[in-house]
Amino acid sequence: DTMARLLLARGPAMQDAPWVAKFREQLLALQGTNGEWKAQGQLPSGRRPAREIQEVTTLLVQLALKSTEPSGAPLKEAFTRADAWIAQGQPGKSTEWWALRLLLAREQGQSERVNELRVALLGQQNADGGWGWLVGEASDAFGTGLALQALGRAGVTTANASVAKAIDFLKFTQEADGSWPVPSTRKQDEKRVRATSRYWGTAWAVQGILETLPAAAR
Repeated sequence: DTMARLLLARGPAMQDAPWVAKFREQLLALQGTNGEWKAQGQLPSGRRPAREIQEVTTLLVQLALKSTEPSGAPLKEAFTRADAWIAQGQPGKSTEWWALRLLLAREQGQSERVNELRVALLGQQNADGGWGWLVGEASDAFGTGLALQALGRAGVTTANASVAKAIDFLKFTQEADGSWPVPSTRKQDEKRVRATSRYWGTAWAVQGILETLPAAAR
């Protein structure tokens, strides 16, 4: 998960840095026999089905690998196995699952699937304009930022009424110090706001807003 996040966060100057090839090689070596990548650290303690936790990590790793070698043969084999494994599961219960599915479909050039997932994600928006980290739960900055980032990458901007409503939700819920309070995603925290979850929510809220702004405004 950490290697995947770092690969996705690298800027243009780091596209071909030596560590990128090392991370790619290591990630390919860590793929499971069924085609999955296993979540580590605190992620398995999240409030969602155990299989979905692994699916989210698998989708994340695919996105990261896609950014390193779009047409490489090793990736094609790894992706075929991963896609087949994910196809055996059920629709996700977390906004993160849906957002990553949409992002990956876009990167793989699956235009019809992108349209389906975009409609599905928009349909999960709460009445107050936000998304919860889990679909149907109370809206928070983490779930809303995740949804907006994926929708923005899929071409949905602030010109869309649903996105504009989501931005209003974030404006209304931002605290005076600039942060957003977000319940922890770990079971043992029982939805309490933790410092880490606040950082996650704030970072994703900003990222979601930036992704949905028109290019000139961004």
